[in-house]
Parts: sequence; structure tokens; C-alpha cells
Amino acid sequence: LDPVTAATACSITVPENVTLMAAPQGSLILAAANLSIQGSVLAPGGKLGFTALNISPSFAAEYSLLNPTAGLVPFPLPVAGRGMLVLGNAAILSTAGLIVDDRAQSSAPAVGAILTDGGTISLSSYSASLAKGSVIDVSGGVYLSGNNAKTYGTGGAIAITTGIDPGFAGVIGGVLTLDSTLRAYSGSRGGSLAIQASLIQVGGGGSAGALNLTADFFRTGGFTQYALTGVGAASTVPPAAGQVESYIPAISIAAGTQIAPQAECWVVWENPARGGAVELVPMVAAASLRSPVSVSFSALGSDDPFTLDQLEVRGDIVMGRNASIVTDPGASVSFTGGTVSLFG
Repeated sequence: LDPVTAATACSITVPENVTLMAAPQGSLILAAANLSIQGSVLAPGGKLGFTALNISPSFAAEYSLLNPTAGLVPFPLPVAGRGMLVLGNAAILSTAGLIVDDRAQSSAPAVGAILTDGGTISLSSYSASLAKGSVIDVSGGVYLSGNNAKTYGTGGAIAITTGIDPGFAGVIGGVLTLDSTLRAYSGSRGGSLAIQASLIQVGGGGSAGALNLTADFFRTGGFTQYALTGVGAASTVPPAAGQVESYIPAISIAAGTQIAPQAECWVVWENPARGGAVELVPMVAAASLRSPVSVSFSALGSDDPFTLDQLEVRGDIVMGRNASIVTDPGASVSFTGGTVSLFG
């Protein structure tokens, strides 16, 4: 494919056993009402972008023209059957850096540019279903010089954004099912992971309609930065005394949940079963040697200016009693929301 390829349609499908390959450091951007990726989309060190729109761009443009002042009419409702992004169980999205072996004994010495840094992958949709077995990989690679010196590429960035229509910020809802394997390993600095969903719960028994994560989620994939963002939702539970509305927290950390973020890193392994071919395998380095892992939590909320007497969704964060977040030295933890209640 050309370095930059963009497509916009009602529906786009990449079938299983089909591979789309962009040039090294190239880009592939796909946008449609619905996207289904069953095969592989690759761009070593490059950029992949996938957008599934619930509200059509033409309607969004017309809405803005007819309603130049916010609040004249209410936001539109989500459109059924649009805005879904699907990764099948055999799908692979990769902008991982390359393994480049320039040693004399290499069976495939370096040719052309040495691209070892991982690229970026962004998925933006109203709803998304990322199946178990699928892989999203922005890991760094490695360059082995003629004198066997190793230079590791850095991990790239993964952004998965759901819960708000990409083309119309006032349309909220949607569900994120996240069962993909996410990777941003590096032998130097691991990559970053940003996830947005309507509701996020960490620990506990899980919550219907939420993206449910375990505490171990923050110890997989080699990431050195996690940014979790929830939108929030209105609640059917009667509001507390003195309150007008009640809301479901955008982000909930269940009571007693112990989060200890940790990043695995790449190490070179010469596989004897493959004639000494270079492979990269993950390991956990000592605390004094590994990169610290930072975590941020944000709650957005949502307000339709048409309803002046009502806040549709408040962006709440709640950390339950006896929950904890303990990082390696040098990391940071932050919370940003309409309300932030920390009992841990």
C-alpha cells in the first residue's frame, strides 16, 4: 500500500487470511459506519487508525449548520447498528518495530532503514468488540550491530476510544469488550496504553455494561503508561438526600483491590531450535532496573446544553475502601473527574 491510505465507507471488512501491509513507517487509516477486521493490518514503525462512526458525518455537519448555537435542540440519539468496531479472533494489528540482525553470522543482514521503534495504533468507535485471540502490537524491536551490540527500539502507543461517538461528542453510550492481547514491550522504554469506555471497573466481581479489568491488567504487555478514561452514566437508583440526580461512577476501583503496576521488558534470545535466530522474549527486570509504570484515571461526564436543569452524566471516580495503588519509584498516579472519592 501507499504510505498513506484512507478509506471511508458504510462498512469495511478485512477478511480472515487477508493481510494489508503498509510500507515501513507508513500509515493506513480506515473510517466507516462499521469496521470488521478479521485478518492482519501491518505497518512496521508506522501508524494505523480505525474509526467507526455512529452518527454520519453528513448529519453531524447539517446539525451544526442548523443549530449554530448550542442548546437550541437536544443532542441526537445513537443510531442502532452503527459505530461498531470488531476485531475477530484471528485479527492482528501491528506497528511493531523490526528485529534487525547485522552480525556476520546473520542469515538475513540489515538492508535499508533500521526501524526498531514501535508505531501507533488508534481505534475509535461508539462500541467495540475486540475478541480473544486478536493482537494489537506496538512493541519495539532491536538492532544487533556487527560487533553484537544491542540497541532496543522503544514501545509505541495504543489508544482505544469508545463510549462517545467519534464524530458527535454529545452521543454517548456504547460498550467496549476488550479481550485482545495488547503489547508494547521494549528493551529500553515500554509503550503507552490509553483506553476510554462508558464505564470502567477495576477488581471486584465485575459490573454489567462496564469494561471489567483485573488488578493484573496493569502488569501485562510491557506498558509504562496507562491512561484510563470513563464517561459515566445516569443511574436508576433514587438519588441520595439533598441530591437531584444519581449517577453510575465512570471509574470504580473495587474495595480491597491491590494494584501494583509493573512493566515486563524484552530480552534477546537466540533460539537454538531455529538455528540461533534472534527472538525477543519478555522478562521482569529487578525494580532498580525496570522502567516505572505511571497510571492516570479520568472521568468525563456529559451534559446536553438543551436541558439546562439537568446534568445528564457526572464524571465520578470512586476508589473503594482498602484498595491501593503501589508503583515503583519514579512513577505517578493521578485522578481527574467531576468528583473523586478515594477511600483507599
